[in-house]
Amino acid sequence: MGKFYLNGGSSLSNSHSPSPVIHLLPSHRFLSRQSSKRPTLRYALVFIVLVAIYTLTRFLPTQPPVKQDMDDDSFLLGEEIPSVRYYDLSQATGSSRGWERNERILICVPLRDAAPILPLFFSHMRNLTYPHHLMDLAFLVSDSKDSTLQILLDHLTILQQSALRFNQALVFEKDFGQGVGQGFSDRHGFDAQGPRRKVMARARNWLLTNGLTAGYSWVYWRDADVETAPATIIEVGFFEDSADFRT
Repeated sequence: MGKFYLNGGSSLSNSHSPSPVIHLLPSHRFLSRQSSKRPTLRYALVFIVLVAIYTLTRFLPTQPPVKQDMDDDSFLLGEEIPSVRYYDLSQATGSSRGWERNERILICVPLRDAAPILPLFFSHMRNLTYPHHLMDLAFLVSDSKDSTLQILLDHLTILQQSALRFNQALVFEKDFGQGVGQGFSDRHGFDAQGPRRKVMARARNWLLTNGLTAGYSWVYWRDADVETAPATIIEVGFFEDSADFRT
């Protein structure tokens, strides 16, 4: 009968001893099996977390609340239709002292191949006496072959980072297929007036439609190539007191 040892040894013997001898070392004593409650508890916690997440996503509203625009004078027309805004313009009338009533002005400026004249234009804009925080600029760059857009953005960057900054400036770029040149004879020739003014009207209507909102009291159209203009041109009271600029 063979003898087996826990330390790896074994031998065969013909001894007639009634049972083999097994030596147990102190370091190899058998330990009792521990309880497996910890994995069960872990699975239970995971299940509870999943149920809580499902409950929150199922019964709580997922649509974020409508954020009110602080610069908008409108208000939401009812809680059931939050996308509908109501504007009360019954008292929105322009006056000769608009700066005292915080009347806002929109200055619309169409541009085409206007790179050389933009420095003069922005010098006029800086000199306007009407409060600049009540004025917005809206530019439309169309059918330009020069660097009008880049020079415009450069001037706006300088202006809007200065103390003379306007409330905001909008820049649109859209071509309308203007085929008439920019030379004096091209622009003022009789044959070119019909096609040229038709495209100009489309461009101006597009600029006004996209730039104008209900918050403005006045719209001031300004050609970028105007060489002289009074700094008080926006104040209506100036026209009432001066015969030279009366409309």
